Amino acid sequence: METAKNVEKWLVDARTLASRPTGVGMYAYRHIKRLMSEGHRVILVADVQESTEIADLKKLGAVVHTYGTHVFNSTGVLAYFKFVKHVIAEVKPDVFWQPNNLHPFKPKGVTRVIVTMHDVFGLKEWSWRYALWHLYYRFNFGRTLRNVTEVWFNSRETQQAVEVAASRALSRLVSKVVYPITEVPRREDVKAYTHKNPYFLYVGNIEVRKGADLLIEAYRRYRDHGGAFDLIFAGIEKNVQVPRTSGVMVLGYVDDTTKFSLMCSCAAFIVPSRAEGYGMQVAEAAALKVPTIASGLSVFKEIDPTSRTTFPSGDVDALSACLERVSQG
Repeated sequence: METAKNVEKWLVDARTLASRPTGVGMYAYRHIKRLMSEGHRVILVADVQESTEIADLKKLGAVVHTYGTHVFNSTGVLAYFKFVKHVIAEVKPDVFWQPNNLHPFKPKGVTRVIVTMHDVFGLKEWSWRYALWHLYYRFNFGRTLRNVTEVWFNSRETQQAVEVAASRALSRLVSKVVYPITEVPRREDVKAYTHKNPYFLYVGNIEVRKGADLLIEAYRRYRDHGGAFDLIFAGIEKNVQVPRTSGVMVLGYVDDTTKFSLMCSCAAFIVPSRAEGYGMQVAEAAALKVPTIASGLSVFKEIDPTSRTTFPSGDVDALSACLERVSQG
């Protein structure tokens, strides 16, 4: 993000930051802090305000307008956006920033309307696995581009995918890559995570897109071949259920302090994703010099070209072999 020349009033949709922050939520949080450090006045609109990140931003001076109800489904989002319109009319911001990929209406009286686009792999990959993503983006994509003046991309890969799908619409807009800000503590300040055995670590939503099912099968084969390291999942089970078998632990959602302790104490950090728009965890692991095994996605190479062990995306045998190599030293 460029250093500000003029102080502006920014209104930011912070709903992915308001409860248990997603990757998009943390992207917004770190950029909001930068905006505030540059002297901008920041106002947040959110469904609820439960996270420590929201509390932190309030301490820094951000004002929060709260809808009052958790927003989970499409119906809830439509009602929530009516509330957002009301807040825009009340606040009259110089800039409205939608960090959450799609925006369904044109804010009246706002000069700069920004959307950040993240996980748009559904634009270019048509398969049963990504069919809903594809239809969702195809239906809402053009509408979003008509409603904004500026598009930020979280990676060059995301930018290229959008350019292929909508080069004409983009040509009328300001567009640029605005990478996520990687914030990690100093390695020496991270408290060790206490666990009785060496362990592999997975952090994030436990779902098919992120390759959790691949890791479960690879780990089963690793144990069948005599492997003794444990496997810890830190995240919420979405469309993959983790079998509670020997050596496997599911912690659920963890805060950043616990996450970094887990990362800095693991034998290897595993990122087996089938598709990603960026990959904050790869950037964080690289910054902390955590040994990492990741699928060979091109966006991971954009983030960190050298410091990982990679395996072909979707290849369970190759992932299992990587686990074995780590445990053998």
